[in-house]
Amino acid sequence: MAAFITDGEGWELPASPHFRGTLLAVGHQGGVEVGITCSEGWDPEAETIWHMTALVRLGEERSPARLHSREMRRLGLPQGVASVAMDGRELCVRYAGWPEDFVALNARVDAAVHLAVSLLET
Repeated sequence: MAAFITDGEGWELPASPHFRGTLLAVGHQGGVEVGITCSEGWDPEAETIWHMTALVRLGEERSPARLHSREMRRLGLPQGVASVAMDGRELCVRYAGWPEDFVALNARVDAAVHLAVSLLET
């Protein structure tokens, strides 16, 4: 992840039903554009809920799709994955909570990039 830019100023994400939050980093990895975001939501029982999202820009348009829990487990995504959705040229892998350290952060981003690259090969 050394290629990531740590200052997200000046970067904008297109309007998306899958994204809401602050863009923390952008860069290229595995031949695709990747952005890391952090957002918060509200749950009446748990109050504030934090999410970390890896957004990957796909090389070509894809039909809208959302994976179910069983499909996400089969893909071997890291623990904590909350949702996986694709629409147009955007793949959005959203995780519950913020990773404990950079190793966990890198694993989450690497998994999203690996998934995007595998989609491009099909």
